[in-house]
Amino acid sequence: MPKGTDIIVDGDLIAEYFYIVQDGSFEIFVATDPGSYDPSNPGPGVYVSTVTKGGSFGELALLYLVPRAATVTAKSESPVWVIDRMTFKSISMAEQFCHTQQVPPTDVTGIIHNVFAGSTSMSIMSFIDGLSRNVQIYNAGVP
Repeated sequence: MPKGTDIIVDGDLIAEYFYIVQDGSFEIFVATDPGSYDPSNPGPGVYVSTVTKGGSFGELALLYLVPRAATVTAKSESPVWVIDRMTFKSISMAEQFCHTQQVPPTDVTGIIHNVFAGSTSMSIMSFIDGLSRNVQIYNAGVP
């Protein structure tokens, strides 16, 4: 993503992707008043956090079918991995199943390997680990 690009815009109803930061950084902003969202003039809102290499964002709208709750802007040139809604939900369900069934981490890679065909077990496990740690939830209007 080029510096200054809004990869997610607060209030957007179209939410099809989850993002993992490969390198660089993104700033997260929320609207000060959720009722004041104006798609013709979204503005950045109030700064709440920075997501850097290895971090991720965009899961809430995919999980709950709600509008985007924040604006996420590339702070620097920042390549990302993009995962579509179906793949994200498949991985989330596999991770949840493995967690509730107490499946050893080495078995998890076999369950979702078809999603990451050609990927190494290490990159798959890194992705799953990222889904289950450091989750930050942003609600519209709450900086």
